[in-house]
Formats: sequence, C-alpha cells, structure tokens
Amino acid sequence: MTEKPAVAREPRAGRHALPAIAVTVLVAAALALLVLQPVGIIALNSWRDDLTGQWSLVNYLRIFTTPNLIEPMLNSLVLAGSTAVIATALGVPMAWLVSRTDMPGRGLVRVLVLAAFITPSFIGALGWILLAAPNSGWLNVWLRQWLGGDSPLNIYSMWGAVFVCAVYTVPFTFTIVATALDEMAVELEDASAMLGGGILRTMRSVTLPLVMPAIVAGFILSFIQGMTLFGVPAFLLTPARVPVVTTKLAEFYQMFPPELNLAAAYCMPLLLMTGGLFFLRRRILGRRQYVMIGGKARGSRLVGLGRWRWPALLGALLVPAVTVFLPYASLTLVSLSKAWGQGPSWDNLTLHWYRWAVLDNPQTQSAIVNSLLYATMAATVCLLLGVVVAYMVERKLFRGAWALGATASVPIIIPGIVLSVGFFSAFTQPFYGLYGTGALLVLAFVATFLPIAYSHGGAIIKTISPDLERASRILGAGQVGTFGRITLPLMKPGLVSGWMLVFIPVMRELSVAVFLITPQTNVMTTLIYNYKDGGNYEAVCATSNVLLLGHHPDCHAGPPADGPCPSPRRGARYRRSYVVKAIRIQGLTKHYGAHQVLRGIDLELAQGELLALLGPSGCGKSTTLQMLAGFDQPTDGQIWIGDRQVSGAGVMVPPERRNISLVFQNYAVWPHMTVFENVAYGLQVRKVARTELAQRVKRALDTVRLTALAQRYPSELSGGQQQRVALARALVVEPDILLLDEPLSNLDAHLREEMRYEIRQVHDLLGLTTVYVTHDQGEALVTADKIAVMQSGQVQQFDSPVNVFSRPANTFVASFIGTNNELHGQLAEPGALRVGDRVLHGDDRSQAGAGGAACLCIRPSAVKLGAAPGANTLSGTVTRVAYLGEYRDVQVELAAGQVVRAYVDPSSTLEPGQRVEVHLPIEHCQILSVTTS
Repeated sequence: MTEKPAVAREPRAGRHALPAIAVTVLVAAALALLVLQPVGIIALNSWRDDLTGQWSLVNYLRIFTTPNLIEPMLNSLVLAGSTAVIATALGVPMAWLVSRTDMPGRGLVRVLVLAAFITPSFIGALGWILLAAPNSGWLNVWLRQWLGGDSPLNIYSMWGAVFVCAVYTVPFTFTIVATALDEMAVELEDASAMLGGGILRTMRSVTLPLVMPAIVAGFILSFIQGMTLFGVPAFLLTPARVPVVTTKLAEFYQMFPPELNLAAAYCMPLLLMTGGLFFLRRRILGRRQYVMIGGKARGSRLVGLGRWRWPALLGALLVPAVTVFLPYASLTLVSLSKAWGQGPSWDNLTLHWYRWAVLDNPQTQSAIVNSLLYATMAATVCLLLGVVVAYMVERKLFRGAWALGATASVPIIIPGIVLSVGFFSAFTQPFYGLYGTGALLVLAFVATFLPIAYSHGGAIIKTISPDLERASRILGAGQVGTFGRITLPLMKPGLVSGWMLVFIPVMRELSVAVFLITPQTNVMTTLIYNYKDGGNYEAVCATSNVLLLGHHPDCHAGPPADGPCPSPRRGARYRRSYVVKAIRIQGLTKHYGAHQVLRGIDLELAQGELLALLGPSGCGKSTTLQMLAGFDQPTDGQIWIGDRQVSGAGVMVPPERRNISLVFQNYAVWPHMTVFENVAYGLQVRKVARTELAQRVKRALDTVRLTALAQRYPSELSGGQQQRVALARALVVEPDILLLDEPLSNLDAHLREEMRYEIRQVHDLLGLTTVYVTHDQGEALVTADKIAVMQSGQVQQFDSPVNVFSRPANTFVASFIGTNNELHGQLAEPGALRVGDRVLHGDDRSQAGAGGAACLCIRPSAVKLGAAPGANTLSGTVTRVAYLGEYRDVQVELAAGQVVRAYVDPSSTLEPGQRVEVHLPIEHCQILSVTTS
C-alpha cells in the first residue's frame, strides 16, 4: 500500500478567534457594568417614589415645583455661566499671548498654568478662605489696617465662588486654545499677510475663526466645570447658605433616611444639560473641518508687541498669581503657624502640623496609603481597559466596535457627583457587597477617567502602522497574541504618560469619592474636606500641602525661543506705490547661529520671467523664497523688487506691503471658508467693490476650472482642487510677483505631471513674474524660463533650462539634472582629459590647470555603442542591460575600470559579457570641475 505524504495540519480558525471573542465579551461586560449600569439605575430610580417605592412622577414634580429645589438649579446656572464667561475672557488672550507673540517668559506662563491645572480647585478655595474670609482673611486684615472701615472682601458669596471657579477653570480654556494655536499652520496667517491683511484683520478673519472650535470647546468645558464642581461650592457657598445642585445632592444623602431616588431625579437635569452641551458643540461645528496642521515645518512668525511685551507678561501672570502664588503662600504660612490667627511671625512658626499629619495621625497615614493605592490601581485598570477599547475601535476588529468606543466616552458628559450617585445606588446592593470597600472607589475612579485613557490610547495606536501587526498575524500569531507581543511594547512610551494622566486626577478627585468613602476608605481629598468642617485650618493646610507635593509632576515644558522676529506694522494697508520691473538679489546671506544657510546669492529676473529655484533638501531654496516673501530677514545682502529695496540693512518691508502672492506647499487653504470666500479674501482686504469682486473671483475660478465648486469647503475637495484654489487665490489680487513653494509636492505623480503644464499655461496667459521652488528636475525644466541650481547655500548655475541640461556648470549640476556619465581623470591640456591611457576631448568648462583633476560628463542618451570613426572611442564590456520600453539602458565597464551608461534602441540585441566599442561624441562632452556636497 502506498502511503500518502504527511501534510502539515492547518491551524483551525477558532484557535485564535476564541481568545479575541473572550476579550471582547469581557470588555463589553466591563463597560456595561462601569458605565451603563450606574447611568441606567439613576434614570430608573428617578421615576421611583422614596416613600412608596412605586413608579411615579413625584420626584420630578417636587424638583420643578418646590422653591428650595429650584433655587439651587438657578444658582448653578449663574455660577456656571459666569465661570465660563470669565474663564474664556481670560484664557483666550493668555493663549494668544503665549502662542503667537514675542512676550517674554512664555514658557514660564505655560508651566504656571499647568501648576494651576493640577491644583485641586477646592484647595484653591481653601487658600482664598485664608486670604479673603470676611473677618480673619489676611487680605481683609491688611486692607482694614491700611484703609480702615469694614472688610471689603467676602469670599463666602456667589461672586467669591465665581472668582475661584473661574480662575481655576482658565487652564482648561487656555490649554485647548493654545494647543489649537500651536498646531495651526502658520502659513494660514501668512497667506492673509501676503494679501495685505494686517494683524487685527488677520486675527479677526483667520486666526479667531480657525480657533473658534477650541474657544467653543473651552467655554463649554468651563461651563460644565462650573455646573459640576462640588468642592468650591461646599467650601464657599454652603457657609453662605447659597445652595447649588451639587451641594443639594449632598444634603439628600445626609438626610435620614437618605432620599436616594429624589437625588437620582435631581441628577437628571444636570446630566441632560452636560450631554446636550457636548452635542451642541458638534452641531456648531457642522461640516466645517478645521484641519490646521501644516505640511512643512517652519518657525512661526511671532507678533511683535514692542513696548507692551513686559506689561503683557504682567497681565498673563495675574491668573497664576491668584491660582498659585497667593493660595500656595497662604497654605504654606498657615501650615507653618502655631495659631494662624496670630499672623505670620518668627515666634509663630512650627513644623508640628506636618509631623502630626505624616507621622502622628493614623487617619492621615491611612488616607495617604489609600490615595496612593487606589490611584495606582485605578490608573492601571483604567489605562488597560481604555487601550484595549481604543485598539478594537481603531483597528475595526469587528462590526460595531464603535459602540464600545462610544460607551467608553460616555463618562465625559457625566458629572463626577452624578456618577458617584449612580455608583452608590448600583454597587451598594447586597448582590455586589462592595459598600465600604476600596474596590468601590477604584471602580468609580476607573469609570470617571475612562474617556481620558480611551482617547489617549487611540492617539497612540494611530501612530503604529497596521503593517507591523499584519507581519505578526501572517506568521501565525492571533489578534490577542499580536496585541500583547507587538502592539503593547510599541506603545510603552505613550502608556507611561497615559498612566500619569489618570493617576494625577484620581489623586485630586473629591466629588466622586465624597459619597462612597467610609472611615476605613478615606482618601486625602475627603479627609481635607472633613478636617475643614472641623475648623482646624493649620492641620487642613498641612494635609493639603502633603497632597499637593504628592501629585505635582516635573514640568519639562521648555520655553519657546523668545528671540526677536520681524513683524509688520500694525494696521498696515496695501498701497501699490511702485511698478515692478524685475527681481534683483545681491549678496544674500543668512546665518542661524553658527550655521550659514545662504552664502552670497546673486540673482536677477526680468519682468514676466519664471525662475525655478532647484536643488536638494537643505540647499537654501526655501529660505531664499521666505526672505523674498518677507517672512525672514537676511543676515546680509539686499533684495530689490523693481526699483524698491524691500530687504537689506535697516530695511524690512513686511509681506503684506510687497504685493506678492504665495502658493504654499500645503496650500494653506482656509478650512473654515468656502472656495469663493478663500479666493475673495484678498479682494475684501483691498476693499474691492462687491460687483467687481464677484467678477474677478469668477474669472480666477474660470482660469483654474473651479467655478462649479465655488460653494464647497476645502474638506470637500481633492488635493489637486485645493491646489487650484490656492493658485486662484494668489492670482485674483493681480500680484506683481507670484511665489510657488513646492506647490505640487503633495500630489500623486500623474496629477503632478498634469499640474506642471497647467502652471506654465497660466504663467504664459498672465505674464506674471514668478519664482518657483522645487526639488523636481522635471518640474523645473517644463515650467521655467531660467533655473537657479542651488547646493549648500550657493547658486551652482543660473541659466536657461536648455543650457542647464546640456551645458552644466559642474559635476553637481550635471548629476542633479537628469542622468549623467562621469569619467574622472587629469586635464592634459585645455579640452583634453586623460582617462587611464586614453585622451578624451570635449568642451572644456573646468577651471583646472594642466594636470589638475577634472571630469568628462556626457548624457546616456548621447553615448553611441558600436564601431564609430574619430576620437573619444573606447572599448568595454557590457555588464548590464535593462529594457525600459522606449529604450534599453546598457551599462558598459571600460578598460580603465570606469562605467558608462548608454540609452540604445529597444531592438538592440546586446547581452552582458559582450565586447563593445563606446563612442562619446565630442559635441556632447563637457569637461567640468569636480564639486562635492
């Protein structure tokens, strides 16, 4: 009997699928338990009567008909609205000063805002009680001594609470807006400046609309903070008998028996309001997609504040002064005082309260241990769950994965105090047996901060190529194994920061913990809250400082460069005061510290010509364009446009006054404007009449074939269409000079080839003097009248495209422009190069003397293979033949060991190893100087 050969068993599909299914089920169950169950129980209990246990509307009737239940809701609206307005009014200008101006100390302001952000607001309220309490506050004591009369400050009031809530909410608005400004492509503002928009016009028409989503987000977040904060109202408004929703919820739990169902009903308006505000934000943004990341890195052009730089810094430091300096100083002084009512003095100093808090008091010791333990556990579990959910959503592991992501994001709209109510109602049931345990607090913290972990995990996963995971899968690893072995290790750096992003908020959280703790599970925040009610402010301050020291991270945010930056004159308007005849650049030099970027550039361009600045990355072509546009100032040299000097010693005409248009590499098409609005912007700056404006915009859109798309937003256009919008916007203002900064680099190869001909056609139609920056030789040869080939900050050749290609100035130009053969040797005499034992002839353009090193260059298309009469004939052996459709690329090794390539007829029958004669026609040979990079 013939045996069949053994066949390797294929792995069963279910072997790898089962772990993935199990993980998915566990994650879904965890999200249902931690998020959906508490919210669902709140909603259900709100319909149940506390006295009868029957389903009823009685709780909602009591909420909306009882005056003492309506008053807290109105007070919360006042507190939240005032907080949002003040926080936005302070945070937005601070963000602009730090991100967009040359104000000194910008890095310091960022660090101080971070310090205010991680300071629990209820500890800030405690600091201000010490400063502005009506009778004992130190500011009131000093003001009474200086001014006499009654105490002018009363922190125990609605406006005292508004002040504290607002200043500690400023970091939210500041961070969101500053991040948007930092990430916004500076070309979007530069495009406005190029079209004549001054600082104020650019801010109003470009900067503010672009960051408006961030401002709206900051306002909404500030409003929600004002609505949901518990600590500040508990510390400041409860003594003043001014109830708000969060403190009223605490009252329901302090009643006997607790009115838990009424509390659930009281949560619902708060929950619906916060959820509605988040959806309102999405509604406001509509279909406008604000994509603001630039395609090419370049330092931002900071706005010069002049003599207002230092006053601006003082204004920006006001918020840190009232959130960090004054409260921290008061907390520290009181914690070091034997009796704080006696005021600061050497005799009143002591370390007793720190020793008492850390070493002598078992309650504090237990709270410190609990805080660290619960925060560590919550951060670990929360990050793990958030990352797994993010992975499922980003990789679309199964249909409906988005639902897990949506569920993980739900707690972001649930106030901490509401989630605490939900967890109390859900997990204190005998079935769970979690009441009075640390596990209940850990689970509540995990649910509260899950959105942070989920969003952070998603951001990390987006940076990891799926191909890295596919390589693991194709080698046999399952989804779960790949995640553990490949994805998680790649995520390690981001996981550390994500863990800290959860750990620190857990350490400072009060509203979630306040209803769930027992004497055995006290944490630092609830202990401070309880101590404050006891009136022992020295102990409270010492314990607060221990908490602050425990969760303040190192801040490594280095300050941005504060160096001087040229800026346009404020309010400058476009005036056409000269006629362009040419561009003249003389001795242009640029240094960045010890690094010299440009080395004496000399160029002249006649009116109507198109100049291509061509060279490899880092050659200085973009720097030259930036200085021609007015975004950078030369270290030395001059730039003239027509008969007017625009750059040079003591001269710096800003971009908006040069009447130059620029098409940026990433187009810089404003995403919040339609195609029509983008193109019309420059004309609006110039105050062109509406009828003429419409005609000129239509003419420009006709030129680039975009008339039918005039009302679309950039996000609804292809890359090529966006490039045409940028070109139309540049042309419609009829500039004297058009600058193109690698405008085709972001397009695919086919579209790039098509657009190079369109640009040339537009140039021929309009006759604009144009400077085109590119690293693509084909673009330069097709579009340009003249080409300046640059290397290492110098112009290697400035000539017509034909001469640059056929008569290169040196070996760099010859090798950079197209494909080139180089045969190195020594110059025997002018026009004769000795290569081995042969002398080759050609057009001698080298500057080498007899015996000096030089190089004979010839294009492969000019080389002839086979017997040929005359000089410049060498023997060699074919080493490679490549068929390329229209020709064969033949490589021949000469007797001297050097290699020559030739493009021959595709029907050629040459084969590797075959001997062949190589003829180098003298009329196509250039003897050039050897250059190195």
